[in-house]
Amino acid sequence: MSHVRIRSPLLWYGGKCKLAQIIINLIPQHRCYVEPFAGGAHVLTQKPPAEFEVYNDIDGEVVNFLLELRKDPDRMAAALETLPYSRALYERWKWEEWPAEPFERAVRWFYINRSAVAAGNNHRSGWRHGNTRNPAKDFHTSISLLKAFAERFKYVQIECRDFREVIQVYDSPYTVF
Repeated sequence: MSHVRIRSPLLWYGGKCKLAQIIINLIPQHRCYVEPFAGGAHVLTQKPPAEFEVYNDIDGEVVNFLLELRKDPDRMAAALETLPYSRALYERWKWEEWPAEPFERAVRWFYINRSAVAAGNNHRSGWRHGNTRNPAKDFHTSISLLKAFAERFKYVQIECRDFREVIQVYDSPYTVF
């Protein structure tokens, strides 16, 4: 049975995008797969699904993004497609007070995640730009990944806890962290 690897649309400082396949090849057989520091979920989305899977990150903004994306990936993609890839918008959004409404927070978080030099949870870094790679194209390409990414999370338990609690709760002989 073949497995379709899903690319994560998230950028994450220290992410495992380039190491994901190496890590996956080292993972022993398991029933439960837990990522205590999941971040951009590059390993989780590229590995074959386990019977039980847990995504955990202590960053409430990425967790909010995942929850809102799972609710309506088409709405999320549509909202992001309307945004220009702009230094002015990036600078304004990174310093303005964040919206209270969860969906609007998620849209802003993803935009900043894809537009920041030091991605992940660093909302105040510089703007990603270049003349050898087109970050505007990368931003819009990442939007096209959202639906498959959301579908991959359909049966994933999403946590926002300290890693020690997650390890304690999910530890078992058939769990891989």
